Amino acid sequence: MASVSRSRFFRACSALFLFSPVFLVGMYGISLLVESVDGHGSTEGNTLLFVLGIILLLLFSCTFAAGALYLTSTSLTSGNKNS
Repeated sequence: MASVSRSRFFRACSALFLFSPVFLVGMYGISLLVESVDGHGSTEGNTLLFVLGIILLLLFSCTFAAGALYLTSTSLTSGNKNS
């Protein structure tokens, strides 16, 4: 079972499965930014939506970058050990 969890296919599938909530958070941040620019509410509410959208986009980008870096670093190190 240990060899299955170390396989490249399993890591790619688990990465896609775990990155999907991150993409949803990013899309929600984009929708909040669009809603704040649309301007149907009060100025304070639009500012709050804009700030929340920016925070969610920053969270999305940092989490995605860290996950991609971790996925590539573990793939490279495990490939070097097998050689």
